[in-house]
Amino acid sequence: MNSPPVGYGPLDFIPRRPGDKDMPGSPETLPAGTDVSPRLDTTDLDGYEAELTVENIGGIDACTVTFTPGTTILTGENATNRTSLLSALNGALGGTAPVLKSDAETGRVELSLHDTTTDDDDDDAVVSITRTYERSDRGTVTVSGDGYIDDPEIVDTFVTLFEANDARQAVQHGDDIRDVLMRPVDTGEIERELKQKTSERDDLERDLNDLESRIENEAALTERREAIKTELDEVTEEIDELESVVSDHEADMDMAAEAEELVDDLEAKRSEVRDLENEIEVLEAELDALEDEEADLREQAVDLYRTVTDSGDADEIEFNTGDGDANIPWDEVTDENRIRELEDTVTELRGRKNELSATIDELTRIINFNQSTLDDATDLPGITDTDGDVTAELAPDTDREIECWTCGTTVPRNAIQSRTSELESYVDDKQSELDSIETELQDVKNELAGLRDTQQEREELQRELESVQEQQTRVEDSIEKTKTDLETAREELHELQDAVEETEELRESDLLDVYQELNEYEYRRGQLETELDDVTDELAAISDARSEKNALEADLDDIRDDIESLRTRIADLERAAVDSFNDEMETILDRLAYDNIERVWIERKVPDTSSALTTGEFDLHIVRKSEDGAAYEDRVENLSESEREVIGLIVAVAGYIVHGVGDIVPWILLDSVEAIDSNRLVELITHITQHTTFLAVALLPEDAAAFPDEHDRVTADALSTTA
Repeated sequence: MNSPPVGYGPLDFIPRRPGDKDMPGSPETLPAGTDVSPRLDTTDLDGYEAELTVENIGGIDACTVTFTPGTTILTGENATNRTSLLSALNGALGGTAPVLKSDAETGRVELSLHDTTTDDDDDDAVVSITRTYERSDRGTVTVSGDGYIDDPEIVDTFVTLFEANDARQAVQHGDDIRDVLMRPVDTGEIERELKQKTSERDDLERDLNDLESRIENEAALTERREAIKTELDEVTEEIDELESVVSDHEADMDMAAEAEELVDDLEAKRSEVRDLENEIEVLEAELDALEDEEADLREQAVDLYRTVTDSGDADEIEFNTGDGDANIPWDEVTDENRIRELEDTVTELRGRKNELSATIDELTRIINFNQSTLDDATDLPGITDTDGDVTAELAPDTDREIECWTCGTTVPRNAIQSRTSELESYVDDKQSELDSIETELQDVKNELAGLRDTQQEREELQRELESVQEQQTRVEDSIEKTKTDLETAREELHELQDAVEETEELRESDLLDVYQELNEYEYRRGQLETELDDVTDELAAISDARSEKNALEADLDDIRDDIESLRTRIADLERAAVDSFNDEMETILDRLAYDNIERVWIERKVPDTSSALTTGEFDLHIVRKSEDGAAYEDRVENLSESEREVIGLIVAVAGYIVHGVGDIVPWILLDSVEAIDSNRLVELITHITQHTTFLAVALLPEDAAAFPDEHDRVTADALSTTA
């Protein structure tokens, strides 16, 4: 199987349900709630079989059908419940819910996957899915139970390729193919992720600049350390000399002891004052840093306010203060009301979209049946130009009468044609309305996501601001207490200084002078030792900063790579989708051997003024070959119905491949392929089967007869209703 571009598959994981056995390639044990990707490719599922049980769905009362890897053909005439079975399977896989049987109040679809290669007598299914459908008193049908995946749009677009499939319809009506192929890509989510990564990059760059500034100061710090060591050696020599003088001084021992004690007390008190002053310095620096952090948070709040209000005036923000707290101004009630309003709008738009889709599908089936009736009118038993009536045979086609398939009366052919044209015009109007609703729905989703992101960012800023203010309060209290202690210590220091000065004898003695000088040198030595420790610690921190710098640079490179990957993700996916379609189309054209189709390919065009996330345009080209061998470009509307059907199916298969859908939903369902002749249908189905594990297709008996006997077949008898 082809794989999507690395890192770009939007469906990388499938939920693991309680009670599910280990899938091929999955871990043997997983914590509760863990998501896994079983990678359900054909090799993994050899020897597995799927069993589908259907009750009261469409025209089916009850039936059970078994599927094995490969192609399963549902063969029978029209109105033999083949489409009902495929619709039930589509619902089990997670697609649009099937139609509940008109005379039933409840219905059920069960899909299970069994490993037939093990000898274990345990018959439990590896995967078992049950969905029930119940009609309420008001006629609405509610669905319970999880599908194979929780993404109906993926299943309806790339797995269930019925006649109303968006890819097939886009080619039939000349609509935008890119919209179908790129439907799983959430541009808004990519933009939000890009914004987050850009913010992370800016933070890393700021941290890296801070580290580089510290590292650049290493040389100056090293020089300062050597200067401190030199001065410390000189001060130590002076202290040694003074201590020698003190030991040799012939002073009175009692007086010397008293003088030494006073000097020691004085020095201790000076040291205490110095420590308190240093502590106040540190606390004030910490307070300054907290105030800077608070200012930064306020600035972020201003930026957020500008973004939300589209205002360029920073003075419009007034922080509400009370009890020392600053609150970011915000109308939370308006935000919550807007979120609920947007959520209600999403629900309403989804309901309208589903109703319109159902209406369009039903009318399209009526139009197709009317057109088929008109095309085959001459062969139908309702034609009245029988019994050799020469006049009827010569009448124009528009005047011939046809038996109405709804009421049984005979009506002119042109009356049915006129009604069919009216229905087609009405369907076109409804399709335009559906496109408008889908655009509006995406816009509302994007606005809702943005509003929730902004609300979360504001709450985070508020929490950070409150935390900083609490820290400021604690530091301010510490500063106030330390200043009080400092004032007390200074008063005690003055008292000690007065006591020393009052000792006149000691003040006049040489010993006191020596003690005072010695005290000054010892004080200076203490300062130098502290400064040396600080410089040494800072140099050690710079060494650590070098390692941290290397790690930050590696993280920054990764973030920049992520940003570049996000900026090119849409373009990469578009190119992959185009390449996938072109490769598949080239292969299938070779296999189907259309005489006058040379090539069918998509060209991706990007505007000259494109930005990083600008999307491209997909132009579908049809190249034909004339009888003389010359190539020329044709338009899609000039293709035959068979050719358009083939192209539409390949568009869907290309999306199935490029988005890795086959890795999580190993099914492709086909219906309404009668426009393609039998031989080409065999080649087409054989090719598509290569990209999935299970393929189920509804065929008329004459088309089914063209397929080899090796394919499994389910006849109409197995699907007929029971009494």
